[in-house]
Amino acid sequence: MQIDVLSGLAAIAPNDWDALVGDGSPFLEWGWLASLEESGSVTAETGWLPQHLVLREGGRLIGACPLYVKTHSQGEFVFDHGWAEAARRGGIEYYPKLLVATPFTPATGVRFLSHPDADRPAVMAALGAALTEVCARQGFSSVHVNFCLPDETAALKAVGFVERTGYQFQWINPGWRTFDDYLDAFRSKRRTQIKRERRELDTQGITITVHAGDAIPETLLRPMFRLYKHTVDKLYWGRQYLSAALFPLLHQRWRERLCFIVARRGDVIVGGTVNVRKHDVLYGRYWGGVRGSALPALQRLLLCCDRLVPARGHHPFRAGRRR
Repeated sequence: MQIDVLSGLAAIAPNDWDALVGDGSPFLEWGWLASLEESGSVTAETGWLPQHLVLREGGRLIGACPLYVKTHSQGEFVFDHGWAEAARRGGIEYYPKLLVATPFTPATGVRFLSHPDADRPAVMAALGAALTEVCARQGFSSVHVNFCLPDETAALKAVGFVERTGYQFQWINPGWRTFDDYLDAFRSKRRTQIKRERRELDTQGITITVHAGDAIPETLLRPMFRLYKHTVDKLYWGRQYLSAALFPLLHQRWRERLCFIVARRGDVIVGGTVNVRKHDVLYGRYWGGVRGSALPALQRLLLCCDRLVPARGHHPFRAGRRR
């Protein structure tokens, strides 16, 4: 087996990379990761230098992992700022560090990609050993693998990694097929409140439409970016990770994964959400709304649109481990 380092996914064929992803997270697919790089959202200038590891056997790609040199801890959603401060007090240069992750996506999933025909334990062992070698040879302070799977945790511990465990809240659909099924899970007071908020949108003349895949017009790209930016700009903790150039790229090469839910008053867009879908999973990613559009009600409706009920997703009352 031979391991190489790629300075960007443009150096590899999309089909070869996606053959490793298979049914895994859409945020590991070539279309998402390469578009982040090409749009300037993930570059050395933004603190994300791509250094992807690829594993070949007899010239055939059998494994890979998305690897970045990080000069900060933003966009990881694993908050190690305390470690960085402790390192500074101890005279240790914490940055740059190595990170295996999907940028800006705090969702557990595969981090060591392996071809279906490959020996997965051998692929994980080879990639784990390569990470430790790159870290030591180039003098990085540490290497982190975020939100990985249990089998990857075991493989990393076998080559000297220390396990870090945290918790996140996830929503698992218990079997609801309609919006009314969802409402029936609430007490009467809460159901009444939600219905009143939906009626308030009707009073304001706001309509909700779903645009997915090939049905997404190019004219929606700029407004959806503006809604995303409006949200991050107004929040104290908001960070703009995505560039305006990303949206056209995703529309060009990844539109089958995109789902925009848009709120309009007449012909004017007043709110919307950017979602990603794959198989029976809908990933809610970014949302935004303008002033004077009954924002609390609008947000609830956009996030709980009765046209799209995911089979799996995030639940605010169920805790799950993350690594």
